[in-house]
Amino acid sequence: MDESISYTLESIRCLKSPVIRTCHIGNISSNNYGWLALARNTKFSCIDHTLYGVDDEYFGWCVLDDGGVIRRWFDHGGKAVEEFRNNLVYDYLDSIPRKYKSILNMSIGAKCHGKNIFHYHFQKISEVCNQIGVHEPSSRSIDSLKGISLLNETILNKLNPSEFLLLFDRWVTMTKNQHYIIHKIKEIKHDSNHIVVFGMDNARLFRGTVEELLLNLRKGLDSISRHILADEELEKVSYPMFSSIFGNYLLPSAIEFERDSAQRTFYHAGAATTPYYTNESQFRNQFAEVVELLQKYKLLPEKYCLKIIPSMGCQLFSTTTRSMNVLSELLSCVVGIVREKDDIYKLGDVTNPEEIVVEVLNSINKKEKGEIVRLIDKFNELDTNTIPVSLKLNGGKTRFGTTQETLCGRTFLFPDEIFEITWGELEMVHKLLSEIY
Repeated sequence: MDESISYTLESIRCLKSPVIRTCHIGNISSNNYGWLALARNTKFSCIDHTLYGVDDEYFGWCVLDDGGVIRRWFDHGGKAVEEFRNNLVYDYLDSIPRKYKSILNMSIGAKCHGKNIFHYHFQKISEVCNQIGVHEPSSRSIDSLKGISLLNETILNKLNPSEFLLLFDRWVTMTKNQHYIIHKIKEIKHDSNHIVVFGMDNARLFRGTVEELLLNLRKGLDSISRHILADEELEKVSYPMFSSIFGNYLLPSAIEFERDSAQRTFYHAGAATTPYYTNESQFRNQFAEVVELLQKYKLLPEKYCLKIIPSMGCQLFSTTTRSMNVLSELLSCVVGIVREKDDIYKLGDVTNPEEIVVEVLNSINKKEKGEIVRLIDKFNELDTNTIPVSLKLNGGKTRFGTTQETLCGRTFLFPDEIFEITWGELEMVHKLLSEIY
């Protein structure tokens, strides 16, 4: 949090591999594209295993217009629900029965303009990335296929059950309705030369050799990759799923390390909550276990360091020179207030920033808040990039801004002030704007 934005950007520029931003396939909000435009040597590695009705940031089963307004909503069976059109997406989340919330979005069978919904979203994502001029996007399944070669049979055959669970903690199967669902793994046992995987209900999910397990994994990831890239139908598969810590954070680092054995510092561009839940003791302890395991097999360097970049503040860009002056004034105004507070430097250590943000918020007088609101209003009148985009402090709903389709073809401009502050200051600015406005 206390590293300057300019220093980080210069460090990233020199890396041989682009920094990963693991947003979800769906309606990607402006802060994510702002990060791409700011950092340049970065790419989306979109999470594709997202749950129907649960992913309340990217809404992979919908197509949204600006402000989170529904253009197309598909039910769990892929049928368009016309009566939801032109309404706010947040108003209908509670209408989804719980029994359907275990279904993976990619498998609901929805078609948008004749293409499966994930292929449609991915094409739109690619268009904006190409227009910005950054690396082609991919997905976690696509990238994980490249990383499977690192987990060869020799290594996996040496793992004990608890080590196996550090890398694989879920299993994906297809139901009779052609839906993919995720099972949490309860236990892994060794039976002779075979691995036996059990779900939480003690049902056996798999019995076979390590080679067969890896074959299942390849088949599953390959089916999803072709579904996303080539609009092919999903196949009937049953495969292990990487743990979040390994799949989203450490496998990308291992792939980068294979490409550049001299690299010691790695980066991950985080979402709204990433900089905070990664401070939780349970996460840190398991993270350290997986790092140690990968170091044991030379998949990560001994002096491994992962830096989490809070990217929500990257939404503060303009698309016109007229609005740029207003954004510059707004950023200078709020940064001036933030720099009077010592609390800003505590953000890097907390698991929940709410108390700190509220403390800073309460110290801002009515006149200052009024000026901030005036500048946001003025910016939003001049620019298509509506701010702020955020998660409310009280755990409420995402405030959705400008869609990726609106951003396509736009120029991304950042005020000079953003290069003169730290990530912690930008994070606090974003959070204050989200609460004041």
